[in-house]
Amino acid sequence: MTPSDKKIAVMNRLLEDMTSLGRRLDEIQDQASKNWKVIETLRAENRLYRDVLESLAQRFFLKDECLCFTLCSKRFASDLGKTVDEVIGNVEENLVSAELAKIRRQQEMSILQSGQAEETEEILVIDGQQRTFVTIRAPVMNGNGSVSGIFGVMVDIGIRGGGVRGNGYRLRARHT
Repeated sequence: MTPSDKKIAVMNRLLEDMTSLGRRLDEIQDQASKNWKVIETLRAENRLYRDVLESLAQRFFLKDECLCFTLCSKRFASDLGKTVDEVIGNVEENLVSAELAKIRRQQEMSILQSGQAEETEEILVIDGQQRTFVTIRAPVMNGNGSVSGIFGVMVDIGIRGGGVRGNGYRLRARHT
């Protein structure tokens, strides 16, 4: 084989490899396009679910295993005098009184350990009015069956009179 034939053979091999890589790149681009369509569909569904949840009268929140807020409704954040972005990434101790934070932390640690949901009644001052909330906190289970966080829903059951002043807390826990 002459040096010129060797060069032609190498160039033909390179051309074949480039053609093969071009086909593979086309396949990857097709798959990426499909993936983006799936991602856009999921984003649209996420916005829809978020809109549905935000339209509810109930307040909700999600905490990770360190009891740090990872999600909450606008109403929940507003009741704390915060925006959703100001709540996310925080813990109770940074958002409510030390006394209330301690009670909630104890309750939520119990839920993390037991894996059992709990229902409480809380009397909170919202916009200068005492309001009573029934709060259900439930464990969030991961794929391995272990508890990875807490999901809570607070239902405002109205204004109650009585002897609780400030950010009072009356706890009636019930395991569900």
